Amino acid sequence: MRVKLREYHIDSSNIIHSQHIAHTINEFVVKAPYVRTFVRHLRGIKGVKVLKFFNPLRPTHAELSLAQRATFPGMYRQRVRMTFSDGVTSGPGFIAYAQDYVREFGL
Repeated sequence: MRVKLREYHIDSSNIIHSQHIAHTINEFVVKAPYVRTFVRHLRGIKGVKVLKFFNPLRPTHAELSLAQRATFPGMYRQRVRMTFSDGVTSGPGFIAYAQDYVREFGL
């Protein structure tokens, strides 16, 4: 994914973590100073929509069907569980982020 993002002039060194989480939704954790630039670049890519304030545990966006909305929370919890398991090694600061994330979702 990082190679593809570079094709759209996105500086992938500012992306701390990215993952495809469910259906057509990808999640990015981006360094705070780069967020506006990142969103601007994403909006310039045909077929990409930035979902503001997307809550994966309560998905309400019209882009998802009712069936997708119903299955999304469980799929997301499973993806988070796999991504943030003890076997995953990560860069500085990400471990604390992951631990907070896992606690927030009750995993």
